[in-house]
Amino acid sequence: MLARWLGVDANRLGDFWDCTIVADLLDGRIWTPPGYPHFEHSSEPGTAIDGVYVIAGAEYAERIAELNEMYRAGRPAATIIVKDEGSKFPYGNIKYHVGGLWVQNARRDRHGSDVRPFPVGWTPGVRDARARAPHEKTRDWFFAGQVTHARRKQCMLQFELVPNGEALQTPGFLQGMPYPEYLEKMIATKVAPCPGGVITPDTFRAWEALEVGAIPLVDTHGGRGLVDAYWPNLLRREIPFPVIEDWAEAPNHVQRLLAGWPYHANRIESWWGIWKRDFVYRFFDDLRSF
Repeated sequence: MLARWLGVDANRLGDFWDCTIVADLLDGRIWTPPGYPHFEHSSEPGTAIDGVYVIAGAEYAERIAELNEMYRAGRPAATIIVKDEGSKFPYGNIKYHVGGLWVQNARRDRHGSDVRPFPVGWTPGVRDARARAPHEKTRDWFFAGQVTHARRKQCMLQFELVPNGEALQTPGFLQGMPYPEYLEKMIATKVAPCPGGVITPDTFRAWEALEVGAIPLVDTHGGRGLVDAYWPNLLRREIPFPVIEDWAEAPNHVQRLLAGWPYHANRIESWWGIWKRDFVYRFFDDLRSF
């Protein structure tokens, strides 16, 4: 089956971190059900009659007429919208869409119930790093990243009160410690504060934490304010890790999670494995029903 990437170079998928979860989904690296198709990745122009479109939403927001011509000529089994945290892509204007519509960072105030939401996901190298590294958790909490808006500042002020942790405030994206060192520190961490991203509450950090057995503390806000019911809308099930409305609550959450270690970590890790499996099966069901 063909996966046609529009606005993303299919030969350089490892360079587009917010596409890692989709590349892993298509390549069967998350879960491989019996009969799951093998995907060939392409960015060449043309249509994918029985395949999947992966569309960089922000880039194609003004190119709906072009997309409609492609959809009219050959309707794909599923469409996946990536790289559109600002929800600019007018998915409702696709006239000939058939099959499931999957939207990264989907929001209840921007997307209807017909959309299948999925997260920004983890970064490249997380799973390999976890397999190589010892699993001993020596640090209670760890944060490395930009502190560029009010929610992140509030988070860091509260974690100054929590012992046995480490914070590195960086001047820009990927301008802190080397990526392998960051992963090693995350692997050795029990609790990961995950204040919101620029627009949505979602960040790579939350999914990196889950992948390496740390417990994320996720935000109800993005950098521009509250995003109503973001996590329930995204995950569509009971959420086992703390969702923080007020970062003043964070030290109490950390104390509770550490007091119940490793029970809480094992419970959340089990939930995460089930969520990933179900994510794959829901996508596979879309392909089979086309």
